[in-house]
Amino acid sequence: MANNLEKIANKALIKLGKRPSVTSLKGTANEEKIFAEILPEVISNSIRKYRPNCCVSRAILSQDPNYIPRWGFASGYKYPKNMVKLLEIDNNTWFPDDFPIEGEWILTHNPKPSEPGDKASELRVKYLENKPVEMWDDDFVNLVALEAAVEVAPVIDQTREAMIIALRNSEADRWSADNAMENGFEVEEYDPLFGVMHKIRS
Repeated sequence: MANNLEKIANKALIKLGKRPSVTSLKGTANEEKIFAEILPEVISNSIRKYRPNCCVSRAILSQDPNYIPRWGFASGYKYPKNMVKLLEIDNNTWFPDDFPIEGEWILTHNPKPSEPGDKASELRVKYLENKPVEMWDDDFVNLVALEAAVEVAPVIDQTREAMIIALRNSEADRWSADNAMENGFEVEEYDPLFGVMHKIRS
């Protein structure tokens, strides 16, 4: 069966020891309504948190001739549709102080063309996109299902909450390290005992 939101919801239920019962996120059953409510946020947060390779995209943005920031920057570029997080600009790590995002714009110091016919500077960006679930790899589907299970455990089965959190953390560490190795991402792991982040790989 192709990956879809219902499959993620049912995988989350299985991980909680429940029978897969979600046939449609537009349904009226209690579990269907719960997953319809939480899945969009779980998905966005998971993409932002884990930076999966299957959700990485590249684009070349054109300067908008009609948009000029009121002060501080020279121009703006409308960011790509479905962008969750900006990763790189012109092959360099994105720093929000240099290229802040305000509203739906990436602000830059790139000048506007001074003469008619001059071409404005383009912006090459690498970013995380909220792509259709069908485009995800199976490992990320599994990880999002675990994140969803953690989110709904207090409502559906509180007795398994600690177990599912431990399972999610274990799978997340393994998956994040593999994903980072493939794409050169920096991965950090949270140490709850000391309340600090430890770098796994960069």
